[in-house]
Amino acid sequence: MIVDPTPDISGTFNIIVVDTGVQNRYFINGIEAPTLEVERGLSYQFEFNTVGHPFWIQYTDNANQYSSIDSYSQGMTGTAMETGTMVWTVEEDTPDVLYYRCQLHAGMGGMITVSGGSNTSTGGVTTPTTTPATPSSGY
Repeated sequence: MIVDPTPDISGTFNIIVVDTGVQNRYFINGIEAPTLEVERGLSYQFEFNTVGHPFWIQYTDNANQYSSIDSYSQGMTGTAMETGTMVWTVEEDTPDVLYYRCQLHAGMGGMITVSGGSNTSTGGVTTPTTTPATPSSGY
């Protein structure tokens, strides 16, 4: 029996950087700095075109800044991505709330809410002020 190490992808987040006239911002699936919604036990593909803006996921908001000591990489095939593809299989013990940040630019990032599974942490989820981005289901 051959086991395929590639997980089934539940959706794709396409990430680019756009100069909004005030500062550069991540746009994900066409939405400016949305709250990303993922579910434990599922896998998501992140497609990056963010040269000069390394994308990190971390545990804390850290005043909307990157924090190397708070970086989160469980279940991910890569971190600090600028180009290419990363796959994230959201594990059962993933916190309810994570944050994505640009390593080099404060104020460039957003929130990730995690649902489903058996995690019982409370996480402190607040109502997002931006439109949530759900992954696209096709290419």
